[in-house]
Amino acid sequence: VYAIQSRLPDCKIKKNIIIQTSEGNAEIDCLILYKNKLFAIEVKRWKGQLVERGGDFVQYKRDRWTDEIHTKIHKSPFKQLGRAVYLLRKQIPDNAWLNTIVFFEESDCIETESDNVWFDSIDELVAHIVNDGKASWNNNANAFFEKCIAADYLYCNSFHSCKVMCFGCF
Repeated sequence: VYAIQSRLPDCKIKKNIIIQTSEGNAEIDCLILYKNKLFAIEVKRWKGQLVERGGDFVQYKRDRWTDEIHTKIHKSPFKQLGRAVYLLRKQIPDNAWLNTIVFFEESDCIETESDNVWFDSIDELVAHIVNDGKASWNNNANAFFEKCIAADYLYCNSFHSCKVMCFGCF
């Protein structure tokens, strides 16, 4: 988030978007508004080599002490983000386009089968935000963005209220 903010100071960013609907709950790591374009970004900090197989990801990670290769299967972050965006649209039915991106922060090598948009370079991600992605009509993206609630905001407000209640008498 800080790397994007420093490269795109005129963008708006909300972290940890909370989604609660009757169909389920979800969370989006980062929502970026840049020139009437919205980007929902799922961040994965999976180290090692990642290979997409059958809709899941297999992680191959070398143990730094024993040099053994460990494998772990992860559910698709593309499906996770798709479900979160679906639920967010249920929660906020405004007509705004959401561009979805998965950002692999610490991976060594990534092999995917799908056409989903993903990056492992912050510079390439920023270039995509600036040059690509669909924009929304009128001011729909901004209106949609403003209705999204970040968990950081909720936490901050609840902490402030608690602090006022707990320490207000002192």
